[in-house]
Amino acid sequence: MSSSTAPSLLADFLYTICQKCRLGHKVLMSDFASHYVRDFPELKNKEDSAFYSVLGIVPKRLSTASQPPCLFSSLEMMVKFGSQSSDASFATSRLNGICKSSYILLQLYDIMFCSRPSHSSSSTDRRVVMALIQGGFVKFSDVADSFSPVLALPLLDAVYRCRINPPPLDGNWPASAYELIGRNDLARIKLNVKPMGSEDTSLISSTFQADDPDHDGLVFIEKFSAMFFPNDTRIHEAAKLLRSSKPLFLRVNRGPEVNDHDFERLKQQKLALLCRRILPLPVGRGILTIGNLDSIPVEPLPVPKICLAGRVPPQNVILSLEENRCTSKHKMWPDFHNGVANGLRLPMAVKGEQTISRTWIVSNRPKTPQAPPSQPNELPPSPEPDHTYGGFLFALGLRGHLSALDKTDIVEFINKGPLTTAVGMMLGLAANKRGSCDVTIFKTLCVHIPSLLPTSFRSVDLSSSIQCAAVAGVGLLCQGSAHRLLTEFLLNEIGKRPVADQNIDDRESYSLTCGISLGMVNLCLANIAKKSVNDGLSDLNIEERLHKYIIGGVDDAVERQRQNTGERASNNDNIESEKSSRIYEGSMINTDITSPGATLAVGMIFHRSGSKPAASLVALPETLFELNGVRPDFLFLRVVSKSLILWDEISPSIDWIESQMPDIVLKYYSLFKRKAEKLSGLGDLAKYSVKNSTTNATNDDHHMNSSFNPKQEGDEDKSGAAVDMEEDIDMDLDYSLIRQAYAYITAGICFSLGLRYAGTGNEQAMEAIYDKVLELKKLRDGTDPISLSLQPDISTLELCLGSSSISLAMIMAGTGDLKVFRLLKALRWKCDMDVKYGNHMAYASAIGLLFLGGGSCTLGNEPADVAALITSFFPRFPVYTHDNRYHLQALRHLYALAVKQRKVEAIDVDSNEKILLPLKFDFGGGHVENVMSPSLLLNKSTKCTIKIDSDRYYPAEIKLKDLADFNSTLSLYVKKKAGKLSYMQDTLGLKSFSSQLEAGKGEVLELVKSFIEERQMIAFAKFMCDNESKNNSCSDVADQMTSISLSRSCDVDSFRANIIQQCLKEENTDAVMIYLTLYDKVLNLEKKSWPSKAIWELRILRSYYCSSKNLAILNPHFVALLCESVDQKFSKFFRSESSKLKWHGPFLIWNA
Repeated sequence: MSSSTAPSLLADFLYTICQKCRLGHKVLMSDFASHYVRDFPELKNKEDSAFYSVLGIVPKRLSTASQPPCLFSSLEMMVKFGSQSSDASFATSRLNGICKSSYILLQLYDIMFCSRPSHSSSSTDRRVVMALIQGGFVKFSDVADSFSPVLALPLLDAVYRCRINPPPLDGNWPASAYELIGRNDLARIKLNVKPMGSEDTSLISSTFQADDPDHDGLVFIEKFSAMFFPNDTRIHEAAKLLRSSKPLFLRVNRGPEVNDHDFERLKQQKLALLCRRILPLPVGRGILTIGNLDSIPVEPLPVPKICLAGRVPPQNVILSLEENRCTSKHKMWPDFHNGVANGLRLPMAVKGEQTISRTWIVSNRPKTPQAPPSQPNELPPSPEPDHTYGGFLFALGLRGHLSALDKTDIVEFINKGPLTTAVGMMLGLAANKRGSCDVTIFKTLCVHIPSLLPTSFRSVDLSSSIQCAAVAGVGLLCQGSAHRLLTEFLLNEIGKRPVADQNIDDRESYSLTCGISLGMVNLCLANIAKKSVNDGLSDLNIEERLHKYIIGGVDDAVERQRQNTGERASNNDNIESEKSSRIYEGSMINTDITSPGATLAVGMIFHRSGSKPAASLVALPETLFELNGVRPDFLFLRVVSKSLILWDEISPSIDWIESQMPDIVLKYYSLFKRKAEKLSGLGDLAKYSVKNSTTNATNDDHHMNSSFNPKQEGDEDKSGAAVDMEEDIDMDLDYSLIRQAYAYITAGICFSLGLRYAGTGNEQAMEAIYDKVLELKKLRDGTDPISLSLQPDISTLELCLGSSSISLAMIMAGTGDLKVFRLLKALRWKCDMDVKYGNHMAYASAIGLLFLGGGSCTLGNEPADVAALITSFFPRFPVYTHDNRYHLQALRHLYALAVKQRKVEAIDVDSNEKILLPLKFDFGGGHVENVMSPSLLLNKSTKCTIKIDSDRYYPAEIKLKDLADFNSTLSLYVKKKAGKLSYMQDTLGLKSFSSQLEAGKGEVLELVKSFIEERQMIAFAKFMCDNESKNNSCSDVADQMTSISLSRSCDVDSFRANIIQQCLKEENTDAVMIYLTLYDKVLNLEKKSWPSKAIWELRILRSYYCSSKNLAILNPHFVALLCESVDQKFSKFFRSESSKLKWHGPFLIWNA
């Protein structure tokens, strides 16, 4: 039996049953019989067949319903009046299993149309979607397939509205609900699905050999960051400036009097100066390429080379640097930095997961080849140690991967490896377990601190670098713990006196490291309410002792220790042997040793406390007498320490900047400038200039608008009396002291702003530092009288310029700002004897910070991040490659602990390709930024809402509640609307489907293929549409839509082509099948075996579109056209007498 005859047979049976229910001549169920006759008019004149003659008369009503239950009328009542029919209980009660679909449909209609007034339309739509999920529906097409497309239309409208306006991802919607509404992009985000290809390690292994022959990661970073900076080649230029694996361009002008021998010597001298700039480049390269590998490679990580050679034009002959100009001693720490830069490329370890095995770490250990003996019977020379592996181990610790090593491996690396391996291992272990106070690592570090060993073991000769690394490791390991014994120990070590004659050359570095470690252990320890150190450490008198270390005087604790030592001297003959025979400091504190560490310790302990008493401990001098008692470079540290304490008062405004400069310094500096302006062109300027500096660098004509030159009384030089009086009083003034003080304080202000606004991209702070850097640059490069009169010594200027450049880059970290990049390129260009190894390191670090992680990372500004940045970018840079006197070079890489990966990328969920997409970053308080993905999320606020700002993609919104904890790549899956092209294909939006349609370009199939990727729609356009005719304009399609001919002669293929184009234009391809279903219902209405069902569905559709105001899928004008066509059909049917009886019932249904 066919499905088309089943309803009529059932109706025939039910009609006969109703006729048998009689009481005398009265038909008890006549209303039911009339109901069936309305649906099947032919039943009225139908006689009982022999099959039904066996049924007897039933003298009662078989149904308790007051009227015949009708699913269609119940649905229409819900649509029109928002209430159920009283006779709909047959389905809602679920008493009959065969009414399951009717029950689900009634329940869904009840939720959608009979909801309480308090429910908004969006909440109603979302309740419908959740009901569909509970009913077992998975996809959008399942809803249309399970019910009649016409009856399912209101449900599909609700689903479509949820697609346009989905609920937030942090709500209680499951991922399956997003899948149902067609937002599989949000479902992937909800499930935190990683992009495909991120786990493919074989690709990375092959990439090392094929795409990156230098193995430095710069080729990869150029490709990786191309989407961050799509409009220019700035990332290519930055990689070029930080590349150390290729020969330099070496051009030396040769005079006619220079012979070949002298010319070769000149080339070697020029090459040696250029190599001084090459050797520190791995520090900047490590910052640039940090974290650019998505996964751990299978093979050992190749180590890039540091090329110390030049390419001499015009033959491009390669000239290598002579070995005596750069020995293995000179290359030790550059090789260490090279190893760190190589290891920092690895991804950050995921907490709770071990991604690197011990075998892989050990396999990266270089195998040093044994050199053959020069003569028989002679021992082969010992091979030169490899220092890159120590840096590689340090990098593994910074990225959190050293947990895979066994204890035996740790002991072997520390005891049997070279010095750099021991330093790297100890710092790496501490960084890997930062803040955990791990007992095993703590003991390992303490063994390498002589002051923590028994007296009999203190004579063990340990390198000062190892001691500094151990002390720094203790600070990292116990960060924020306020460990009492460790605090007392570090406090004593800051003022440690020289013992014996071992390792006394780097005392400044050791004392500084002790101070920084003390600050880390007690980071932000001061109670914000009491503005003082907590009670557990109050008896140590930390503030008083640190203040004495800063200003000098007699250390009472040391005096007591000496008295106790004197009492035991008679019983111990080794007391005198422990004293140093080279250095005698007496009972006074040597502030040259203790002041830097103590100054930073005060700032870190009272960080963000806002304590005025603590800030007074590091106050700047206010008189000339006080100024003469402080080393100028210590003023830099005092400004930074004071800013750390009064953190909330830091502002990029001119008022705050000028308030940090002492009046005495500002007064005399302004006086120098007025003297220079007055004596311009005269020979008297020589006595006000420290030295005449002539450079071939490009002079910057930027005026010194921020040189702190306020007008004061007596400035108007009407007769010259005021100026002459000041000149006579201060003729004995130390001019160089004022110049140095001004430069160091200016650099300290810049560094404070850099720390405060690190990773924020704050434009005001950037402009403030930018002006100061230009001012210092003009002092360095300028040859005009004013610059010469204000110019301090060149080493001071280079130090302040390097530190200020890093400050500028810290604020704009990861942004690749072109204005800052141009300035940094101009600063690094100078390469002469005055620019030392450390100065080049500062400029390389600044360029690396500007493009941190290739534009995918920025710096954090939490207390732990600030401590790491202070340690890493301490303003005393090494003079030569193996210089660790003032600061351990290995600590330059602790910036990695403050790096935050904040990359926000958009991935098309259908093609799985990374795309360009306009986004909005809403930081709250009306602060909204418009960016193009992939983009960097800066530290603008503590929270952020990311929104899609494009009409080509469906909207989405992601809320990041705690931005400080966000340290990963956010892959934002997006779904492109139908009829739209990506921003790579159509940058200006001139190739959209509407534009192509209006221009009449292309066949239907070609247009559909260009704008949609659904295979079903492509097949529909290929086989079911008219592809021969081309469209002339969009209006033609609309006209055909609104004037469809519903006769048999209608061009169905043309209608299908018009429909699919219109749906693409309206970005709703799901409506295609619904249009075709309605078209078929009306066109072939007379062919229907049960026309009343089609009429009921069209009636419900008419009621829905008359009562609803929130239509989503169908065009209302199209629905009106359908209704008009149905009326025309009835007029046609009633003209024929033979069809009147058949269409009488449907006519009553349609017009009831």
